[in-house]
Amino acid sequence: TLLGFDSNSPSIYDYETPTEVEGKLDLTPEEQSLLELLQRVRDQYSPRTTIRIAGGWVRDKLIYGKATPSRDIDLVLSDTSGREFAEKVCRYFDEKGEDHAEIQSSSSKGEQAEHLQTASLVISGFDVDFCRLRYEKYDKDSRMPTYIGVGTAVEDAWRRDLTINALYYNINTNQVEDFTERGIKDLLSQTIATPKNPLPTLLEDPMRILRAIRFAAQ
Repeated sequence: TLLGFDSNSPSIYDYETPTEVEGKLDLTPEEQSLLELLQRVRDQYSPRTTIRIAGGWVRDKLIYGKATPSRDIDLVLSDTSGREFAEKVCRYFDEKGEDHAEIQSSSSKGEQAEHLQTASLVISGFDVDFCRLRYEKYDKDSRMPTYIGVGTAVEDAWRRDLTINALYYNINTNQVEDFTERGIKDLLSQTIATPKNPLPTLLEDPMRILRAIRFAAQ
């Protein structure tokens, strides 16, 4: 099976149709504790924010269940920058009198605007990246985006390299979200595909070709 799934933990291959997969992530106690922490931070400091986990962690959880090897979690936020929400997490720890790691900023040129600043924070052994939902534009001669703007969840999904990496886990609703309407289907059928036309998608960033080959080989 895809990526060598071999576990008693439920995986995507225990279901027959994409609609059966929604809300089926099998979390470890450590993962559940982390998500509950993020929910408390949102409820206390940013109640209008929708928090989603994006990309590889969601893909791997669907495949491996509790056996997922990934402790890298990419958060995307609906209405605040990654830096701002990471600061709220630290504020929560400070008010509880608990120690926490220092925030690491990782803004590129296109992310210097305050509303798009990203951040990283180690929480309970998880490497958590914080980022706002976005869309990107590329010049034909550059693999780096020349413009980054605030986007919707749909725009954020369609900018990604592969449909299986364009899946989200909505922490607010505890639901898997598939805005391309192909990610779960492609996981079930073990298909490697791009959300948009493959030629411009791969030309935007040729490294995507290598990632696609790596997933196909697995």
